[in-house]
Amino acid sequence: MSAVEKVKDFRNQQKDFMGISFGTISAFGSNGAVTHYEPQRETNKQIDNTSLYLLDSGGQYKDGTTDVTRTMHYGDPTPYQIETYTRVLQGAIDLASLIFPEGTGDTDVDIVTRKHLYEVGLDYRHGTGHGIGMYLNVHEAPTQIRIYGGEEHKFEIGQFFSDEPGFYQDKDFGIRLETIIRVVEKKTPYQFDKKSLGFEAVTLVPFESNLINFTMLSSKQCRWLNDYHAQVREIVGNELLAQDRKRGYDWVMAKTHRLPCISDHFSYAPDSASASRGKQEVMPDKRSNCEDGDPFPSIRFDTSSRVERLRQEMINYRINAYIIPSSDEHQSGYVAKANKRREYITGFSGSAGLAVVTLDKQALWTDGRYFRQADDELDCNWLLMKERNEGVS
Repeated sequence: MSAVEKVKDFRNQQKDFMGISFGTISAFGSNGAVTHYEPQRETNKQIDNTSLYLLDSGGQYKDGTTDVTRTMHYGDPTPYQIETYTRVLQGAIDLASLIFPEGTGDTDVDIVTRKHLYEVGLDYRHGTGHGIGMYLNVHEAPTQIRIYGGEEHKFEIGQFFSDEPGFYQDKDFGIRLETIIRVVEKKTPYQFDKKSLGFEAVTLVPFESNLINFTMLSSKQCRWLNDYHAQVREIVGNELLAQDRKRGYDWVMAKTHRLPCISDHFSYAPDSASASRGKQEVMPDKRSNCEDGDPFPSIRFDTSSRVERLRQEMINYRINAYIIPSSDEHQSGYVAKANKRREYITGFSGSAGLAVVTLDKQALWTDGRYFRQADDELDCNWLLMKERNEGVS
């Protein structure tokens, strides 16, 4: 309950604050599993580093109304908490980055935020968004993003509403990520018969880096998050410095580090002719890992800096191993994303291989079709493995 008063105290210190826009939801641990928990002495919990903390708060200001929710963890979250948080975040990003034709209704887009939860059999029992007033009601008609909404309302440029998917593990923890977004016109490469609309984030509060598994994010989601956090750093960071709030500034900087978005850096694998150039007749048990006097190979790629950056991100996000599977889709005529990711990290351009990077080692497994090619292309510090090959583990 003291956190509720602390939040109000912080808001009181800001210009034009006129009061809270609704009762603050401050929910730690199992209290967070109650969607609209109201802090009470009988259920009050001490906030510590053992579970998730959900804070949903807002204020009334002379120039607008706010409503924001973030979920934090001040210790070591479980893999399940990280996965569910990341899936909720993916849904929030997918809605915020959605582009759609004019005339689309609010009930049409709700499913976008639930997709990543649906994939693993999860969901949440509330609407995804509501309209918000301007120094008026924090829940304002007509916009209501609800998958089961009875009445549909079309999006109009200039509308403000919330983007707030969540997940609630009964009697354990709750996750909700609420950001106010507004409807804006979007420029697209092509036009059909309607203008395109989309959304723009208005709320600028960092997401909890401690709970994000960045390897689950698509390239588009990762770029959106990096762009969003760059805005937070620039706009909120500079305002905190202007108000001489060094502690708040340091917190914002720590929570908005740029994610690697590894998939942004992939290049297409060469065609079969160029891939075969420079191959050496190297037997698996003769691989010398580029020791002095090694006559092989002629075309290894230096990927050391890429692996070093990857390991630093693994440390930042407490990931013990990074696994890059093979999609083996070379016969389709298209290079799979997994294969492009693996080529970027390892230098290996074959279409069948599994790369594993830990904090102290890195290895590539491939089969007999590509073993000599991998021996040619891998950087010297990669361990090359082949199934059922003596002396290779």
